[in-house]
Amino acid sequence: MTNLPPLKTVIVAGAGYAGVLAANRLAGKLGDRARVLLVSPTATLVDRVRLHEAAARGRRVEHPLDTLLERRVVPLEARLVAIDPARHQVCVEGGGARETLGYDALVLALGSRFAATIPARSEHAFALAQPDAAHALARRLATLPEAAPVAVVGGGLTAIELAAEIAEAHPRLEVSLHTGELLPALAGPARDALRAALTSAGVAVHEGCRVAELEPHALRFADGTRRAVEVSVLAAGFAPASGAAELGLPESEDGRVAVDANLRVRGLTAVFAVGDLAAPPAESVGSGLCTTRMGCASAMPMGAHAADQVVRLFEGRPLVPYHFQYMLQCISVGRRRGVIAFVDADDRPSGRVLVGRRGALLKELVCRFVIGALRLERLMAGLYAWPGQRWRVRLPGVAPRPSLPG
Repeated sequence: MTNLPPLKTVIVAGAGYAGVLAANRLAGKLGDRARVLLVSPTATLVDRVRLHEAAARGRRVEHPLDTLLERRVVPLEARLVAIDPARHQVCVEGGGARETLGYDALVLALGSRFAATIPARSEHAFALAQPDAAHALARRLATLPEAAPVAVVGGGLTAIELAAEIAEAHPRLEVSLHTGELLPALAGPARDALRAALTSAGVAVHEGCRVAELEPHALRFADGTRRAVEVSVLAAGFAPASGAAELGLPESEDGRVAVDANLRVRGLTAVFAVGDLAAPPAESVGSGLCTTRMGCASAMPMGAHAADQVVRLFEGRPLVPYHFQYMLQCISVGRRRGVIAFVDADDRPSGRVLVGRRGALLKELVCRFVIGALRLERLMAGLYAWPGQRWRVRLPGVAPRPSLPG
């Protein structure tokens, strides 16, 4: 009788962009040589790049996982609650019960959560965090009277896109955006173009202010002044869904999980962290001058790279350092306007900007590519590539795959 090597088990925790891409890539590349488990509290993927559309227009942004996953991926509806790297085990909780699962490799893709940095004590205050909250906001906006003031608090992409989407979808409302600084990463022509686009969309931008609290029917600012509003929305950033300290893993300065240049959790041999949860070293991005910002643009490359690393680990081949470089910052300003800022590898604006309908079209293509890439990877593992990738992508069938070591 032939002695076959034991079946390997890979657990991917998290079913966002990075987790689904990693699971599909692993299942396609490893085939019947390993079992790939995808652990997620829900049976859907939330298309977060369109969450502002759900909030303003009621659009459905959830995709059933069974429409995205490679057939060999085994979904498990549960929540990761603990990791025991010494025993190569994780504890998951689902359906009111806890279970311990063993793994040969673990990919952590737990994503991020809404960072509630400003207190809110009003039933009229919303936070753009999950689809339920977004749809609740959409229903509330639909009931507001003519010229009702709606305030969005925050100066990042989420706040900007939400304010513009509301203003375009509900032109009868008075929409304002309140922030200390509008998208600090932008500068020069790109920021000027963004301000102009927001004004054209009907958004009143108030910079240089700090909101201290969302009160009933008012914003209270740090200087004690107030602004009357009918509805306020907090969209002021995200934090890792599970902090490194909570998972018992090494922590970066911003609370994300610290990983080495191979995307392995520092000090562990078979645990990788990707997406919004992970903080790759600076040398992994561009020319080493910036860190990785949260978002699908960096999450998906990390998910794909971690999957390739697991395959290399199982086949006894050396790991390859991760590398990524930025190219664009894409901002939707409603459905008819967009601002595309071309950036260098270190995410610094180059001064080139694409605006208006052409910018909106490119932004829409990018959003469609996100979900499309997951489906393509399900069909042909290894197809997904990213800017800054420093080795040849090996597609299925190009060369025979070695057996996994026992």
